Amino acid sequence: MTASPDNARRRGRRIFLLIALLFALPVAASYLLYFAMPELIPQDTTNRGLLVQPPRPAGEIALRDADGEAVTLDTLWSLVVFDDGTCARECAERLLMTRQMRLSLNTRMKRLDRVLIVPPDTDLDALHALLDAAHPDLTIAIDPDGAAAELFAPEAGGTPVPGQLHLVDPHGNFMMRYPRDIEPKPLRKDIVRLLRASQIG
Repeated sequence: MTASPDNARRRGRRIFLLIALLFALPVAASYLLYFAMPELIPQDTTNRGLLVQPPRPAGEIALRDADGEAVTLDTLWSLVVFDDGTCARECAERLLMTRQMRLSLNTRMKRLDRVLIVPPDTDLDALHALLDAAHPDLTIAIDPDGAAAELFAPEAGGTPVPGQLHLVDPHGNFMMRYPRDIEPKPLRKDIVRLLRASQIG
């Protein structure tokens, strides 16, 4: 015995509604979770650093090297460290860690520059004599007017925290800050992820 046309239509409508419900449930559940129970949404991000929002333009800062030539931060990815010009223990440890991390990038290491920024009264000859042998890839730059220190400071009117690492993208945007106690492995994971995702630098 065949079903009547009315029964067939009702059956078809029920199947259609069931399929629509199956597709709508995940969307409805996500809206409910987001708006009604936001405390259940994980807040952790995959990056280990603190995103700078909005990114700060660092490409035009007037940094200088030992010969007075301009040093720019808008060509490669740059890990920036600040120091008082003596590069004592904490500075030396940061530079050693970033050197080893950069070397571990293998072929990608050419896309990452390391920059040490120091005050204008620094004895650059002495600093180069101290660091050049162990860090031939390191760029040492003077901040002649304090503009870099102001830009990279965590708060207006402050100064950069010694030992912190600052990441600048190849467009010259200061976009991430790493804490003083960042370890090589999580730092490397962040850098590798950025280099893989980026077609610049």
